[in-house]
Amino acid sequence: MTDYTLLGTKPVMLILYLALLLFVCAWPFAVQLRRSRQEGRIAPLLFGALLVDMAVLLLKARGWPGPTHPVVLGLVLVLPLMRLGPAAVLGGLGTLQLLAGVTWWTQDIDLGWLRGLAFVLLGGLAAWLPRLFSQSAPVPAAAVLLPVGALGLLSMLMTGPFGTPGAFWLLWHHWGVFVSSSEAILAGFVPFRDFPVQYGMGPALMVAAVCGGDCWGALYVVAGTANLLYALAVVSCALLQAHNAERGAGIMAAAAAGAAALLWTGHPPDFLGPLAFPSVAGLRFLPVACLLLAILIAERHGRAPGWVGHGLWALAVAWSPEAAAHASIVWWPYLALRRAQAAADGRGVLLALLRGVLLAVGALLLVLGLLVLVFRLGFGAWPLFPGVLVFVSNPPGMLPPNLFGPLSLAIFAILAGCLVLPRLDPSRQRSDFASMAAFVAVGSYYLGRSHDNNLLNLFPFLAITVSGLLRPGLPAVVTGFARTALAGLLGWLACFGLGAWEEAQRDSVAWRTGPAAMLRAMSLNDLEGWDLLARFMAANGAPHGSLNDAREALAWLRAQGAEAPVFANGAMVMPRGAPGQTWTGMQNLGSFATLPPQAIEQFIRAGATTARREGWLLLDTQIRALRSSPVPDVQAGAWLDAYRSGYEVAEELRFGDYIAYRLVPR
Repeated sequence: MTDYTLLGTKPVMLILYLALLLFVCAWPFAVQLRRSRQEGRIAPLLFGALLVDMAVLLLKARGWPGPTHPVVLGLVLVLPLMRLGPAAVLGGLGTLQLLAGVTWWTQDIDLGWLRGLAFVLLGGLAAWLPRLFSQSAPVPAAAVLLPVGALGLLSMLMTGPFGTPGAFWLLWHHWGVFVSSSEAILAGFVPFRDFPVQYGMGPALMVAAVCGGDCWGALYVVAGTANLLYALAVVSCALLQAHNAERGAGIMAAAAAGAAALLWTGHPPDFLGPLAFPSVAGLRFLPVACLLLAILIAERHGRAPGWVGHGLWALAVAWSPEAAAHASIVWWPYLALRRAQAAADGRGVLLALLRGVLLAVGALLLVLGLLVLVFRLGFGAWPLFPGVLVFVSNPPGMLPPNLFGPLSLAIFAILAGCLVLPRLDPSRQRSDFASMAAFVAVGSYYLGRSHDNNLLNLFPFLAITVSGLLRPGLPAVVTGFARTALAGLLGWLACFGLGAWEEAQRDSVAWRTGPAAMLRAMSLNDLEGWDLLARFMAANGAPHGSLNDAREALAWLRAQGAEAPVFANGAMVMPRGAPGQTWTGMQNLGSFATLPPQAIEQFIRAGATTARREGWLLLDTQIRALRSSPVPDVQAGAWLDAYRSGYEVAEELRFGDYIAYRLVPR
């Protein structure tokens, strides 16, 4: 096993992540053991040396860039740093090489002159903002939040790309995970026992609460609203972090944070917008973003967050196991740091840290106990611990980390934050620590699969962390790093792929607005939905049966008044239907195909016992392997066997390549 392969193994990645997490959480307490603010020169020199060494290593590995490569065009981002001295310029030049890794889908990128001009305009304007608006005055919040809000609403309305096969399938596939959980709850199934809940009870209950007659339309409203609130929270955090920097630097921070929340989360290799992926923006990270915002607002006004912070932390615990971990990593060390800073000596600092750990454990047990009781009252059953953590213990297949991707940018942002922490006053130490802790905490999302695009989805928290490095008086090399990184988040937007938009323009659907067309296509009631699905599966290349047979079978089932069938084919999507038609909690293959077969069968058996309902399984007999399955040779019959663990086949109807099985509980 090579070192690179070893680095990508789950235990090694977990150990490295926990080591980083412990270091970031322990560092501010170590700083308190030495009370004097440290203005030494060794740490900045070391940071600069590491940055230059990494830049040289990356340049050697990637080769010399061409004339319209972002790194070459990115020199315009460094020019405004010349007045700050050679250290700032060196920091900016090194950061360009780190930024080059964000285009993980292609390292040898050639922007051409048109996109190159867009890069220079976007990045260059951002980089020059601190010079253009050099007055030390805060940025009016309304002047930033209103445009961000307008952009967030626009991201909800512009649905044209989802009229193309690939984008349509991506949205349908990712939305199904949320909708299936909500519909199962409305049908009376018990979460964590009858079906898994991948993204937590918070999103599932919220969609179910506003479902009405259509959970898919409800998800459009919930996900769009969550994304909008998430973007506003992220931009507000960035503004608060940069509040005492030059006005131009504050504008740059807010713009970079807004781009990170609304654009970088939209799959840059083929940009679709945040609406396509609810699990990478507001519905996943809004709780910790709101908690961080409450902390930064309180620090800005010189007070403690108090019960507002406790309430937001408790809400995050209820939202999902993942949000509980994120918020706990931010909230309880932050509170302990407040006490440690008030301690008289080193012993007091250590006692504050110990007290913080004990309070965190006690509070977490109390809130979890209350949530378990509420669950018991609401669902009439106790939540099963293995079901709660089934996705935590069985993440998608881990990839070896790409050391030449965006990982290096994230690591240097954390290093820079740790470097400046001893130089700050107590309040700024707490703000910067909370921002860094949030960034490292949400890094657990990257740990699950180690895909470079997962790191791009964490750029909102990177932007908040780096925004705290813009204040005056910090080492020049750190200022050069921070300004170049934030300007780069804007300049590198010119590298985004627009294939789906171009295809939508060719198909005359690019200017569609609102969800009506895509929701209608998900119903598979007209030719457009079937056509988009057929074109996707043909381009995908996976073995599949005739969708004409599937359409005939689905039409027959609907004519009989049958409840919504489980649609088992390589697309792993769930046809849109009215809530209440669900006969099993395991009705959407895309929600659980990556789980172990034993776990899948256990959920199916439990749901059959709970509901005692019969239903239909519509199976593509031509499936040879499901790509997302951890078992590489999953056959079509394996899906039938899984449902047979809780049901008997009462009727079997052949429709060409598809077979419809009527299943009744055992």
